[in-house]
Amino acid sequence: MLDHNNYLYRNNSCTRDRKLLFKRVYSKRSGDWRAEAVKEEKTFPHWTVLGATVLRNRIDDDGTVVHPVTVSPSNPLNLAPNIAMREPPSTSCLVEKKVSRFTRKPSDEEKMGKESDR
Repeated sequence: MLDHNNYLYRNNSCTRDRKLLFKRVYSKRSGDWRAEAVKEEKTFPHWTVLGATVLRNRIDDDGTVVHPVTVSPSNPLNLAPNIAMREPPSTSCLVEKKVSRFTRKPSDEEKMGKESDR
């Protein structure tokens, strides 16, 4: 919750040429890939206070919680490189297909106006 609230309004990340960067995301609900804009890197200004608090609580704690954790070979992380269980399409193809409800497509009248200007 703390991390989400601190980085809710990050800007989109761009290349040196001012082009937006995109990443591929698989939707389990639709079963398809989509392109999503990459956000700026996080700075974590709140971690110093949070880390100091955790360390202080750990020092003051009397009990220990140190024991090895084994991961099963059937763990989903060991089955496939992504949750889609198939190869993802290229990011550039997904960006071309991307439809946003915030971008307006030119109407037929606007298209006709541009063609008549030639």
